[in-house]
Amino acid sequence: MLVPKAPTDLLLAPVALRIEANLARLRVLSGQDILMAFALELDVSDRMTYTSDQRAEFVREFATRFVDLHGLLVRVSDDKTRLRLEDADFGLELGLSPSITSYIDFGAARLDTPRT
Repeated sequence: MLVPKAPTDLLLAPVALRIEANLARLRVLSGQDILMAFALELDVSDRMTYTSDQRAEFVREFATRFVDLHGLLVRVSDDKTRLRLEDADFGLELGLSPSITSYIDFGAARLDTPRT
């Protein structure tokens, strides 16, 4: 059994639940709607072209918006299919939906194209 070693370890689950709630808002969107959500909430231009890394950062920013991370590190996984929350002792990964990973990979133009 893993035992929390630091106060931030106890905060991992509540933080994950708040981030999951933000991701759930994105998971129901398709097409240009993800980009529009970012444009409205993150002040991201819906007329510019962004790199895959920039789009992954938008996902991370949206997921952590208004969430007190209590020192936890949040990043998109290297394969861009999960959001990883971690501190010095524990880590947790939340899966991203096909529409979110497609947005990261291809941008809004090909958002409805399934990932292979």
